[in-house]
Amino acid sequence: MPLSAAQATLLLGAILSDTVALSGPTTTARDREAVAMLREIAGVDYDAFVAGLLAAKTSLAGQSAAQLLHRDAKNYRIHGVALLLAQIEVRDMADISPLLPGLKQEMARARLDMGLEMVVLMLTDITHHHSVLYFTPNSLIPSQQVSLSGMTSRKKEILPWADRAPGRSGCVIAVRNAPPRSGGGVGLCLAAGDVISRGFAGVDLPRAIDIQRRFVHLIPVGHPAQRAANGGHHHKH
Repeated sequence: MPLSAAQATLLLGAILSDTVALSGPTTTARDREAVAMLREIAGVDYDAFVAGLLAAKTSLAGQSAAQLLHRDAKNYRIHGVALLLAQIEVRDMADISPLLPGLKQEMARARLDMGLEMVVLMLTDITHHHSVLYFTPNSLIPSQQVSLSGMTSRKKEILPWADRAPGRSGCVIAVRNAPPRSGGGVGLCLAAGDVISRGFAGVDLPRAIDIQRRFVHLIPVGHPAQRAANGGHHHKH
């Protein structure tokens, strides 16, 4: 049975929303073919339809910090680390800047209420195709944010690296604020060249990291890769 214009419009909207108007990394050749077919059946003004859809998709109006944080949030356990990774898509980072203080408070509250090791908020600018990650304070990132140029997909870009098996590539290890050799805390392992790790006087393990490009990979403290970080020096494995 042929599709009606209404059905084609619904399907068109679903594909365009999921692929950020065919600009996201999840876009496939089949998506493009389907959109070409559906827009003809739907008979919509394509440019106006896309503009309206993306405006609705990125709207922040009338939502509390808790609603914004949890509207597209998923729980993961990555190498033993329990975390919540939430994503909010915006047309421009300036749109959400006034809401950041409330979002950070909600992140801290969610971490405690949900018994998580950390909460990560991924703010994605769909216009300029980049994201910024914000971490709850105990993830030991002094600035508590990481800029990811060209990365917009949690599923296709963030998670594959986050779930990469330890030891696959050279990395620098940094460890969350925890007593030396206590076995507590979370390590962050990032691709070689992406991180500068520095130690603090009197601290056996690095306590701060400067992230230049990409958040790649979480590992629990106690993994052999983490032990290479003893002494607060720049190590690879």
